[in-house]
Amino acid sequence: MNYRNPQEREQINSLLYGVMRSQVIRDKNEDGLHTWRIKGAHFEAAKGLEVMFYTELIKQHIISEETAQLDMQVEHRRARKVYHLDISVEKENQKFDIEIDGFEHLRADAMNSIQRQIEENGEDQMIEIDWMDHERSFVRYDQIDKQVVYKWCNGHPNWCIRFHEELLWPHDISRNIWLIDNGWRIIRFWNFEIKNEMERCVDDVKSFIKG
Repeated sequence: MNYRNPQEREQINSLLYGVMRSQVIRDKNEDGLHTWRIKGAHFEAAKGLEVMFYTELIKQHIISEETAQLDMQVEHRRARKVYHLDISVEKENQKFDIEIDGFEHLRADAMNSIQRQIEENGEDQMIEIDWMDHERSFVRYDQIDKQVVYKWCNGHPNWCIRFHEELLWPHDISRNIWLIDNGWRIIRFWNFEIKNEMERCVDDVKSFIKG
């Protein structure tokens, strides 16, 4: 799908407005893609990439509007939390969660370690994972140069894909565990995978749901 085509964009806009139950406002995210937010809410209702991917999965008959939903809310009653699933699919008594992560989901101690290793060894060296279960894992975000970290990650996409789980917020990991314990299967992509390798991501979801 050519998402820069005005007609295609309007189809996406119409789809989103049909899905959302509340009033929304249009904005743009850090990638310059259109973003829609529910008025008065602090969370992002559905980012442009989620809508694009949702639309493409429907177009290729991997999911349908009857079985899939954008921004589904799942209540974790004991913890008094509500989780927002990017794209949820429920079919044949199975539940699937498709998540699309930006680098804002990088955990602070991972970003701190990446920055330190770049300063010590230069940008050409591969980053070693040395932050998991570390006794000094707490790091202040204001001590991190995010642009340095994001630049390195953008330059090493295969590494980011390989270590996706190790790079995520602890909150995202505990959320994954709770969802799995409650019958969900989860697949996660980075923003850059959806933007640069849409067909491969569609194939991955097709295998994920069938498998």
